[in-house]
Amino acid sequence: MTALIVDRLGDSWNEMLGQLVAYKGRHGHTDVPYRHRHGSEHIKLGHWVNQQRFIRRKGKLAPDCIKRLDELGFVWDPIAAKWKEMFAALLVFKDKHGHCNVSTLFAENPVLGRWVSTQRQERQKGRLLSSRVRLLEDNGFDWNPGATAWKEMIQKLEAYKDENGNCNVPATWEDDQALAQWVTRQRGLHRNGGLEADRVERLEQLEFEWESSKYSWEKMYNDLVEVKARNKHPNVSRTDPKTLQLANWLGHQRQYARKGKLSKRQLQLLEEIGSLLNSKESKWEDNFQLLKAYHEKHGNCDVPARYPDNPSCGSWVARQRRQKQFGRLASQRIKRLDAIGLNWSPKDNQWENMFSELEKFQLSHGNCDVRPSNCTNFTLVSWVKNQRTVRNAGRMYAERQNRLNGLGFIWNTKDHQWDQMYDSLRKFEAQKGHCDVALSDDKKLGIWVSNQRANRRRDKLRPERIKRLNDLGFRW
Repeated sequence: MTALIVDRLGDSWNEMLGQLVAYKGRHGHTDVPYRHRHGSEHIKLGHWVNQQRFIRRKGKLAPDCIKRLDELGFVWDPIAAKWKEMFAALLVFKDKHGHCNVSTLFAENPVLGRWVSTQRQERQKGRLLSSRVRLLEDNGFDWNPGATAWKEMIQKLEAYKDENGNCNVPATWEDDQALAQWVTRQRGLHRNGGLEADRVERLEQLEFEWESSKYSWEKMYNDLVEVKARNKHPNVSRTDPKTLQLANWLGHQRQYARKGKLSKRQLQLLEEIGSLLNSKESKWEDNFQLLKAYHEKHGNCDVPARYPDNPSCGSWVARQRRQKQFGRLASQRIKRLDAIGLNWSPKDNQWENMFSELEKFQLSHGNCDVRPSNCTNFTLVSWVKNQRTVRNAGRMYAERQNRLNGLGFIWNTKDHQWDQMYDSLRKFEAQKGHCDVALSDDKKLGIWVSNQRANRRRDKLRPERIKRLNDLGFRW
């Protein structure tokens, strides 16, 4: 037969067909991967196979070629063929298990589980062919197994209530562990706001209790009443392990009240003891107890901003100081914080401590020239530098500036260094009778003298410094 189609690489159609026959003999099919190579590295059988499909879709493949490929079992649409293969595997699964809900974790055929999931996604996006949708539905395919499972469980719960008079399925109920776990899961979803409104309504129609029987609403409420009678307030501390469960329960009740999920009776009972109106007071009490615990451990209330044991405690303490500063902290709270020794102005204390350190340095060295090269107290080095920054920004209190001036504080280190070198030059001139300092005389001073001449030539030396050097008989 005369070749009608010539491959891009120049090989005849019959030669490529021969390659395909050989491939099928080795692999049992003609679905050659797109980049499969056979024989010479210049022959791309996979490319040729794909080309035949494309040419036929365009209606340009000779009938005789189509016939010969059909006789070889050629697959014209591999995607459709793969779909049929997976569908057949699904029918086998259904015959064995009675349904089509293949899990993505199905060990025997995980590919089938992923394929089933893909069909649901494709249908949801409107991309699944209607013929395939019908074929799947005719075989009982469930497009939303989660909703179906929920309906089955609610029916089981209805049956449980008919028999037992309530919906409190014990977590250890051996007759139906799946139902027991499902009931627990619904309570958890409801607490976290993850349960759909229609499902909440359906469960409440069954008088479903959102708190488990172990910690029933009535029991927790009675415990709360006891706490109020003992502490004279209904606030429950989360810092006490004995009341942590009750504190969490009370927090949930406040959330439910805000969302309108409590019954009128429950609202009335909680309001009678003031529990719903004191959530902020409860949080304050919790933080106060944390601060007391810190004080007992460290001997002070200066909680670091990033205290690792409780990062929020440091910011809470800072907030109390700000509220007092602006007159927003209740006198009763101030009194309680005073009683455990809260320092309302820790920065003032820190400044005083560092000023004392500077005084010690001044007594020891005769000056306030604190530098990393002459001071091992790096906190003091940093503080001295910060005082200059604060003063330059115009944020230093006059009283503090006066106290620092009284110690001979050096505000401009560069000016101070120039003055020190000038004094060295003055002494040199008094001894030698001139200002021509050679490097052999004093290397550091010699370099400084050279720099003054260079700065003057560049017009970078201040007039008052030029005058002071001239007064020494400095030669430019």
